[in-house]
Amino acid sequence: MQLLKFCTISELVDTVFSNPPQKAYSYPLLISVPQDVDHRVYTFPYLMSILIHGAKKLFGESVSPQTITTDQFSTLKAYMLSLGYLLKTRYSYSQDNELIVNIWFEKYKPIVNCKGVVLY
Repeated sequence: MQLLKFCTISELVDTVFSNPPQKAYSYPLLISVPQDVDHRVYTFPYLMSILIHGAKKLFGESVSPQTITTDQFSTLKAYMLSLGYLLKTRYSYSQDNELIVNIWFEKYKPIVNCKGVVLY
């Protein structure tokens, strides 16, 4: 586990996305959230920024939700998991037949068996 203290999003992306994806929670991402704010609303813009900058670093500036391949998206999921977050999506189409991609993040919670071995 590598602890990255007080780094910018750019520094974080350079550190994490310059190497192959690591195992879950290898780079624990801790975002300080005010007590009176829903942490999901507060952290989403940061996580989305990391995701977008990471995708551009890996796949080029022109990458978008509409152009990304399944394999590329799986790679991004692995990188976000190394930061301690599951990347979730839901695809749908508008009435004009345009692809709509809903993205959200869930904090990684390891599944552990009765002997304490992490299964996922």
